[in-house]
Amino acid sequence: MAATGGPFSALDAITVMVVADHPLYREGLVLALAELGQRVEIVAADSVDGALRARPSRNPLNMVLLDGSLRNMDSLRAIGLFTSQLPGVPVLIVSESERPEDARRALQSGAAGYVPKSAPTRTLVEAVRLVLGGGTYTPPFLAQARAPQGEAGSEGLTVRQLEVLTRLGEGKSNKDIARALEMAEKTVKVHVGTIFKVLGVANRTQAVLEARRRGLISSG
Repeated sequence: MAATGGPFSALDAITVMVVADHPLYREGLVLALAELGQRVEIVAADSVDGALRARPSRNPLNMVLLDGSLRNMDSLRAIGLFTSQLPGVPVLIVSESERPEDARRALQSGAAGYVPKSAPTRTLVEAVRLVLGGGTYTPPFLAQARAPQGEAGSEGLTVRQLEVLTRLGEGKSNKDIARALEMAEKTVKVHVGTIFKVLGVANRTQAVLEARRRGLISSG
């Protein structure tokens, strides 16, 4: 398979390899990707070996969406195989684990993102868009776990507020955040106000800069 030549453009057709050994879950991931609203070719496989043998019919491969709970292969080994045999093609993990150490190991092993299966479909779609654009998706629970101890307010944000903060870092509007997280726009505004207070800032730009300084969100 050929790797993509660079970050994804909204005008491009994209090709995504979905790797999951449970048929219903694999079909669910394929349906979720339909929300990208782009010309999307999905190549589905039930194993890593099958994925590596498969070939997109029209376009170079842009991304691998990998179930982190494959029965016949450890997810870290799977990441290693994809990154070595498909250089330049990012791998996004979808995992049932929400343990920070599992997410951290996956990212350190070369994954371009880690999405918990408990996340709403819109979060997965946003993560896919971010990775296709050349970024890295870090789950909010990992940012919370690595927040510096002893810094004023660093532990004062809820998981939901960290999800809002992550999207502030992506330049999303309150309306976009509300849609992605399936909450009312008024609720987003309340969370943004709380984030400002906790971080000791006055606006969105300052909030993003301070959050990156503390390691609460990725700078990538």
